[in-house]
Parts: sequence; C-alpha cells; structure tokens
Amino acid sequence: MSGIKIIGRGKYLPKKEVTSAYLSKKFNVTEEYICKVCGIKSRWYGNAEDTLEEMAYKASLEAIKNGNINCNDIDLIIVATTSSNKMMPGISYLVQSYLNIKDCMCLDILAGCNGFVNAFDIAQNYIEIGKINTALVIGVEKLSSVLNADDMSTAILFGDGAGATIITKSENNKKYYSKFKSQGQNAECLTYEIGKKLAMDGTKIYKYAVAEVPRLVNETLNEAN
Repeated sequence: MSGIKIIGRGKYLPKKEVTSAYLSKKFNVTEEYICKVCGIKSRWYGNAEDTLEEMAYKASLEAIKNGNINCNDIDLIIVATTSSNKMMPGISYLVQSYLNIKDCMCLDILAGCNGFVNAFDIAQNYIEIGKINTALVIGVEKLSSVLNADDMSTAILFGDGAGATIITKSENNKKYYSKFKSQGQNAECLTYEIGKKLAMDGTKIYKYAVAEVPRLVNETLNEAN
C-alpha cells in the first residue's frame, strides 16, 4: 500500500465578510447561539467576479506555491462543488487551462457537503493503485446567491470560497483509512435545484450526524487497528 502526503494547501475567500454578530441582529438571536449551533463566526460572499473557476484557480495557485512544485507535475485535478450551473466544461478543466497544465486527468464530482473528502479519497485511491503520483484536490462553492436570506437555518451556514490541497505519493507508508456512508432515503433533507433556493431540514441532518459519525469513526479506527 502506497503512502500519501499533503505537500501544499491553499485557499481563496471573497472580500465580503458576513459575521455571526451581524446575523445575530438580523435574526434576533445571540452571536453565541449561532456559534454554538454551527461553530462558524464568519462566512464570505463573493461578487460577480468570484466565479467558481476563478476561486478554485486562486486557491490552487497558493497550494502550488506552498507545495513548491511545478504545475505540470500534477497528474489529476478533482473539483468538488454543488454550485455549478455549467454542465460543460467542468470546473476542473477550466483550472487545468488556467494553470496551463499540458497533460493531466480532470474530474468534477457532485457529493454535497462531503464533496471535498470524497474527492480526496478518490485521489488517494488513484495514487495507491499507481495510476498517478500527484493530485490537486479542490473544494469550491458559491452558495450565497441561492440562499434564502430570511431562513436562519441555512443563512448561518453557507457562503462562498475555495480550498485546494496537493497530495502526492509517499514512501513512508503512513496509513490512510476512510469510510463513507450515504443515505439516499433522506435526500430531501438538503435540496437545491437550479433556479430555486437551497432548503434544509437541519434538525434531521443533525440527528443523523450525531448518531452515525461517531459510529463510523469507531469502525474506521478498528479497521485501521
């Protein structure tokens, strides 16, 4: 089993910061309540220039600089997003074009909130089986424009921005284990259709998460011994 290592990370946040202090006044609750519910003190909203591809590209540039690698060392670009209204080309292809990478595989995935960790896991598997050496994994969202500004359950959670991570093969054989579980039977808990507003049943998601996540953590630790 090949090991992996993270060699570079980068992020991009738009300029407009929306604090929990501001939202607490809007929704007539305390800032402490919002932070207790979601753990978020600030979220950022992009403008027209903050497209998905631009945010993903800027986060990637920082990750590449921090990783001290050449762009053409990247064999795979995976972008996880739920925000794209553009079916083709994928955001990963646009990032490849912006970075002027001559030869790599590009892939976009749609996996909701867990998109980035799913993308990371896919990249790790490609490295483990020897198909690639280095991957650029990006999570990018622009959800401020599809929020219902009067719905506190979503307004306190979602915003815009991008994060990028570069992972590569490592000879140190450090363990990497993961375990994913989906439940399509509860898919109506979080919905977004193009042209409509994002909607969420936060209570049902919370109950599911607090029951399932600890169980999956323990299963993963047991499998990893």
